[in-house]
Amino acid sequence: MANDIIITSIYGKSSIVSFRDAAHRVLRENWEADRMTDKVCQNDRILDMAASIIRDEIRLSVHDLTRYPEMDEVENSNMIPDSLRRYLQQMLDPKSKNTDVVNRRRTAIAHSLISACRPRSFVSPLLLAISVYIHHKYASWELIDILSSLSFSNAYKEVQRFESSLISSGEPSYNLNGFTQFAFDNAVVNVATLTGHNTFHAMGGIACVEKLPLQRTVKLPQAELVEAFGQVRIRTFAKPTLPGLKLVSVEPLVFHKVRICR
Repeated sequence: MANDIIITSIYGKSSIVSFRDAAHRVLRENWEADRMTDKVCQNDRILDMAASIIRDEIRLSVHDLTRYPEMDEVENSNMIPDSLRRYLQQMLDPKSKNTDVVNRRRTAIAHSLISACRPRSFVSPLLLAISVYIHHKYASWELIDILSSLSFSNAYKEVQRFESSLISSGEPSYNLNGFTQFAFDNAVVNVATLTGHNTFHAMGGIACVEKLPLQRTVKLPQAELVEAFGQVRIRTFAKPTLPGLKLVSVEPLVFHKVRICR
């Protein structure tokens, strides 16, 4: 029984008498608590260091804000830092067989993170495409701003800037020096008439281009310029008094004799 009792004496303090089993339990609990604390602190330091490395690499990346990036540049390595790409590859199911879906999700999350870190110096073609689609589909600036506040799309002001970039130059948005294909079609309005007259014939066309970088404007144009873009001035048709071929005048040709001097 004497071997089961432990007496601990410390100079200047009262002696402590305890049983061996209780002492071992207390020491083990203190050791495990210190070990868990060190492990948690070590994990926190690793996570903080990884976040700092990814954030610094995102902020050191250079992006061209003078033009809008194209969809081909979504998978560009210069747009997504290597550290963020590697982190997402390990985070989102690296053993998945459906690589297309996983890569698309990685790219979307990466663009959202970069946009959250650099809201003023990064324009994502993926987030901009979402904003433009919502604007044309639902015409809701409030929905766009809600998604923008969550870093799931660009702001509505960027959509306005994108549309103003299309009309600010006042020049055709196609390059005749490259590959350009024009497609035209006609339309007839008010064809169901009793006499077959008073119908309106119209023709419209579009230009299909392969690729053209769009310059990004910073200053929004005036409302008068936006209102006048794409409008065709209507001209009133004056119906002649005489119908059909009576409007065509036919005159005889007169041949004049030419005197040749020798």
